[in-house]
Amino acid sequence: LSSAVVWAAGTALLATVTHVWAAVAALLLAGAGTMGTINVLFSNYTLQLPSWMRGRGSALAMLMVWLGASVGAVAWGAVASAAGVRSALLAAAAANLVVALVARVGLPVSVARLDHEPLPPAQSADGSVSGAGSAPAS
Repeated sequence: LSSAVVWAAGTALLATVTHVWAAVAALLLAGAGTMGTINVLFSNYTLQLPSWMRGRGSALAMLMVWLGASVGAVAWGAVASAAGVRSALLAAAAANLVVALVARVGLPVSVARLDHEPLPPAQSADGSVSGAGSAPAS
């Protein structure tokens, strides 16, 4: 939630400033909020997935984040074209806060379990075990 607040503050500040130095400060603030959000998301995926699935889960998370950013850029660009850049930035800041609050209440993050069991070795129909480290059949 705090990263969403930082991002929304930077975005709202960017929408309202008229000097370049203030816009740079606003962009730094929004960038810090983005990095905080991404770090928290990816850390949660890494800690909550079993070790054999962490790479896949992390890759899927990155795909969804960057796909969402691409689609969002087009959508918010259309909003900015229709309503103006300032209005689009303020609407994005407000929407981000609303979504963060709803997610905080509706999708609570549980404490990560660190006692994941490794993936059991696969067994074939004849009962032999195969998997990493086993000798190839001859």
